[in-house]
Amino acid sequence: MGRGRGQGNGWDEGDTEGESDGAFGGPGRGEGGSAPEKAGDTETQKTKVNSMLGKGKYAGAYSMKGEPPQGEALTEYSEVRRPRRPWTRSRNRRSRRRIATSCATISTPSGSTRSNRGPQRLTPAPIRDARSTPGGGRRRNLLGAWALGLAFLAGCSSKSDEVIVYTSVDSIYAEEIFAAFTRETGLVVRPVYDTEEAKTLGLVHRLIAERARPQADVFWNGECARTAMLKREGILEPYVPAGANGIPASMRDADGAWTGFGARARVIVYNTERVKSPPRTLDELTRAEWKGRVAIANPVFGTTAAHAVALAQSRGLEGALRYFTALKDNGIRVVGGNSHVRDLVAGGQCDVGLTDTDDVWIGRARGDKIDMVYPDQDGAGTLLVPNSAALIKGAPHAAQARRFLDFLLRPATEAALARGRSRQMPVRSDVEAPADVPRVASLRSLPIDWSSVTTSEDFFARLRRVMGL
Repeated sequence: MGRGRGQGNGWDEGDTEGESDGAFGGPGRGEGGSAPEKAGDTETQKTKVNSMLGKGKYAGAYSMKGEPPQGEALTEYSEVRRPRRPWTRSRNRRSRRRIATSCATISTPSGSTRSNRGPQRLTPAPIRDARSTPGGGRRRNLLGAWALGLAFLAGCSSKSDEVIVYTSVDSIYAEEIFAAFTRETGLVVRPVYDTEEAKTLGLVHRLIAERARPQADVFWNGECARTAMLKREGILEPYVPAGANGIPASMRDADGAWTGFGARARVIVYNTERVKSPPRTLDELTRAEWKGRVAIANPVFGTTAAHAVALAQSRGLEGALRYFTALKDNGIRVVGGNSHVRDLVAGGQCDVGLTDTDDVWIGRARGDKIDMVYPDQDGAGTLLVPNSAALIKGAPHAAQARRFLDFLLRPATEAALARGRSRQMPVRSDVEAPADVPRVASLRSLPIDWSSVTTSEDFFARLRRVMGL
């Protein structure tokens, strides 16, 4: 699957090629793109993200002194450059133009610029008129220059008609919902996306790093485990959206810190031309007949990490680690993301893999010779992973954030996700879905208490060692 770009200028390395189906009645598009770019250094500071594979409690966290550009993948960024040269009357026009440009654009490594309409902080530099003489005239010039700087600062500050959403959901799915929300309310969504390889974890670390000065209003996560961790870290503000009626208690936080919706299942994808009798359970993937034929995404990130912590809860920590050890010993191939797993299976480099239902649906829609098995339907059950959405404590646009959450959690949004390319399963029993989308009640699901799953660094450190990461 090609990498993709949506209309919100956010970059995403997921399943974002081709046209979306307009489930909300609005346009959606995706086209092949490249990996997220990295912005250069600022004059005073380099802001850099760690490897995200992490060592220590908040490995990979951002160190920031300015707000991130919106609509960007999680990556490095440049702060606004402030003017360095003294102002003179002959340079006033040029200097004002330089400040305005600094507020409106962000530098990129290639030297190009792009619009940055999200929150941005500009600190005016001390300004001095070289031709001023001591006394009142010079003071008036300084006061006027500072007033000009403050005016530009106000122009770059947060707006009351927008909401900042950090999301690990692929842009091709999210942007259609963002556009529908804007059409209905007039509020503009400024998204910040994660990358495929650092799914969820990168944004979680960023939110923790921003704890003292939150930049996000809403966190929309493609799974629940890391959202529940943010609650324990004190990052979330309890809020029960108006549209959350009918969502099962197992798919929302008891204290209202987050709410689940639109589930995907963790499935076994297989190549229909190479595999005639696919495995039916997770444990079958550890058997000799599948040695060297199985792929899985990095279990530290995204829904694969959610799967790992779910197994740690259902089998115990040691039982989960034994399972992953058996996979490693059986020659499993670890790749960057779930869509990569699907592509390896579709291309015949691997015969089977563990991935999410949306990846399989999209592959089949483009003609891939693949199908899927909902594993352990005669045993422990298949893991269902709902989306989760939460209000950020201290959100700069709290009122707008609540309106967005009310919109996101209403039944119509689940119905749109079910009709869309991702074929996400409504968690409400009364929401309509296409005939080919399984009902949650029709599947034997692995029982999980998302609020209490482990997200300890010790578990993931041991998991990395087991998998040789």
